[in-house]
Amino acid sequence: MLPPQVASYLKIKTQTLAKWRLIGYGPVYFNAGRSIRYRRSAVDEWIKNQQISNTSMNPIRRQGRP
Repeated sequence: MLPPQVASYLKIKTQTLAKWRLIGYGPVYFNAGRSIRYRRSAVDEWIKNQQISNTSMNPIRRQGRP
C-alpha cells in the first residue's frame, strides 16, 4: 500500500503518517526503490496492537493526563 492509501485506511492525514515514520511510530514500512510501501498485513497488525482493553492500560492516563 502507498502512504496515501494507508492514511485513508487509518483515517489520518498523509502528513501525520509521514511524521509517525520520522519518530518511529506507526505501521512497519519498507522502501521499494524510492517509494515507501506498507504491507496490508503490517497495517492490520499495527492496528491490532493499538487496542487498549481498559483505561488503566492507556499510556496517556499513566502519565497523569486527563
